[in-house]
Amino acid sequence: MQKAHQYCSNEPHQEQSLLRHLFIHPNIIATLFAIEPTTTISIPTRDIKDRLSADPALSEIWMKHLAHEVQALRFQAELLAMKTVSERLDAWIAWKGEDTLKKGEWKNVAHEIGVSPEAFYREMSKRSQPHGSSPKIAVNSLQPD
Repeated sequence: MQKAHQYCSNEPHQEQSLLRHLFIHPNIIATLFAIEPTTTISIPTRDIKDRLSADPALSEIWMKHLAHEVQALRFQAELLAMKTVSERLDAWIAWKGEDTLKKGEWKNVAHEIGVSPEAFYREMSKRSQPHGSSPKIAVNSLQPD
């Protein structure tokens, strides 16, 4: 098995870094691109199985990580099946929490939910307007003299 580093910009702890690695079986053809300096190594499958068998704590950590990855993939599939930016954003906020929606990260969130940054910004603009008001049309301009 080969271990390839998966880029993650917020890896404050070494333990978390361990869980940010992707294991690739040698029979699978994969193209990997490193975004930062990366080291790859080859670890025999038997060694990994032996280590997981011998260390219940590591095995539990690995199972939790895999379960989380499956949940995240299911969520991503459901999210991408949603039709509107509003639906996708509501689902993302429900999954990740509103406090994770920071203005400097909007472009990344747009990418994560599968919409253009422009569509995302329009949706955020709509959400910042008081209900019933329009940011572009003044009510007075619609009334006859």
